[in-house]
Amino acid sequence: MHRSDINCLQQTQQVRPKMDYKHPVFQILLDQRKLRTPTGIHFHVPNQALAVAVAHEWDSQVDTIKRYAMPLTTLCNRALDTPADKHDILVSTIMQYADTDTICFRCQEPDDLVKVQSLSWDPIINWVNKHYQIKPVITNSMTSLAKLSPLDKEKLTRYFNSYNIWGLTGKLSMMSIISRISF
Repeated sequence: MHRSDINCLQQTQQVRPKMDYKHPVFQILLDQRKLRTPTGIHFHVPNQALAVAVAHEWDSQVDTIKRYAMPLTTLCNRALDTPADKHDILVSTIMQYADTDTICFRCQEPDDLVKVQSLSWDPIINWVNKHYQIKPVITNSMTSLAKLSPLDKEKLTRYFNSYNIWGLTGKLSMMSIISRISF
């Protein structure tokens, strides 16, 4: 976002999404001025629902911009400011979570916690196994990683490679959030 976007927010009377008919995208206008990302490119999103939600975030800003109150804008900025040639880097970053997923690390005691972990996390492990045909490795040791097999890593990599920058940005953001709150 440019400093000019911040300055014009104080004078803004209208925030609205607008279809760009030259390209199949929606832009956000602040009093007829196109919103920009932090790197300066024109802000645009691929569908109307997202455009309306982002416009609502901006419309909810009153005197000052509260970035923490605009999570969709933040995610869109990340996706837009990530060059398409960084796709493989995003997939590689996501794959780093594969061997360190919190649900693969289990306590050995106390018994109540072992039971809660099993009841909470086994259904997720089973779903992943069924949905992706991979077998996450469960461990009780914090000193050795529960590594996926090379074949399972290849399956996951193919799956994540099927996403565009928008999808990868969302998945990476969620993985980062989940890994922080799980400890």
